[in-house]
Amino acid sequence: MTRPRLAAILALVLAALTLAATAYSVIANFPRGLILAALLVGAGVAAWYGLIRRGTPRVFGVGLAATLVLAAVLIVILDGGVAEFVVVGATAFATVAATEAAFAVHVPLPGAADPARPVLFFNPKSGGGKAERFGLADEARARGIKPIELMPGSDLERLVRDAVAGLFRSGQDPISIIRWKEIHEQLEEAVDACENAADVLEAILVKNR
Repeated sequence: MTRPRLAAILALVLAALTLAATAYSVIANFPRGLILAALLVGAGVAAWYGLIRRGTPRVFGVGLAATLVLAAVLIVILDGGVAEFVVVGATAFATVAATEAAFAVHVPLPGAADPARPVLFFNPKSGGGKAERFGLADEARARGIKPIELMPGSDLERLVRDAVAGLFRSGQDPISIIRWKEIHEQLEEAVDACENAADVLEAILVKNR
């Protein structure tokens, strides 16, 4: 049995133990256990909210999460439930660690030579216009990369195909060309997916007007 499979089995067992310990704590120490569970769930939600944002929302989310965790710890200490809290916390931490070990991907990939004709596709309005403000095109040219600005009406598929054709005209090593060709094709699929998502969002907006 492979190590990832063993880690996955261990993660399932630990998750079951964590749920059982949490349920026991909630039932045996009602209403304290229910309050603790609510505080910890709220802390998790607040932490997630803060970590995926920047600026004031991040400070607010992380600060709220820390406050809720501190409140839970104080309740545990004052009410004498340290042992149960430690058991639930330890099993939860072990579950997360085992899950990460189960789904960690370690695939050795052979290196490819730097592209002879590097190309950068960019949207000048993306990220609130940061590409334009920070001179992304000039920075790319300074590094020997050809910048291609995406404008309204640009045929993205055609641009990617032209980039792939340029690879074969560059005289590079055939293996490197094949690798970069696959990368460009993956980018083409990503572009198609973005176009489909944009079409769906446009349809939703039109439908709900």
